[in-house]
Amino acid sequence: MGRPFRTLSIAAALALGACRQPVQQPQKHDAAADVSSSQVLYGMHFRMTHEGLLKADLNSDTATMRPGDPKVDLKGVRLDFFDEVGKPSGHLTSRTGEFDQGTNAMIARGGVVLVMRGDKGPRTVHTEELHYDQRGDRVWSEQATTMEQEGKTYHGTSFQSNTKFSNLTVQSLTTSGAGVQAGGQLSF
Repeated sequence: MGRPFRTLSIAAALALGACRQPVQQPQKHDAAADVSSSQVLYGMHFRMTHEGLLKADLNSDTATMRPGDPKVDLKGVRLDFFDEVGKPSGHLTSRTGEFDQGTNAMIARGGVVLVMRGDKGPRTVHTEELHYDQRGDRVWSEQATTMEQEGKTYHGTSFQSNTKFSNLTVQSLTTSGAGVQAGGQLSF
């Protein structure tokens, strides 16, 4: 092989080598960092405990979670409550709700029905929105509310109470089947 041919071969090899793109290694991909939309869970079940004792059992047909937000939007809500020894003490249903995983606070919305077990039989609360604050030991509604116990029905424009309903105030209270003064306190 002559010198011009060898020079031409080397030049051709260099030119071909220059046209090739460098091989790129696959990049590590963090899928969690890419999430920019809500995540939807079907058949969500969340158990809330305190010192190993079951306090509440939350179920929903659908739960929607947004990245970086501790609040979960719920549809088809069913919530069971348990007392200080772990016995069932109440049940709540609603069409929708919002649960804050950071504070364990909850808002139930749409056809809310809360049934609590008590010494005098079941106590039932009907309202369109019910707030529950575990840390503040508070339950309240700023919506029209109907409460039933022992064949008596109580109506109010709103109410606030501790979680045991032993310190209950109902605004614009009216009753049927009981002799409670309007606007007074009502204790179940």
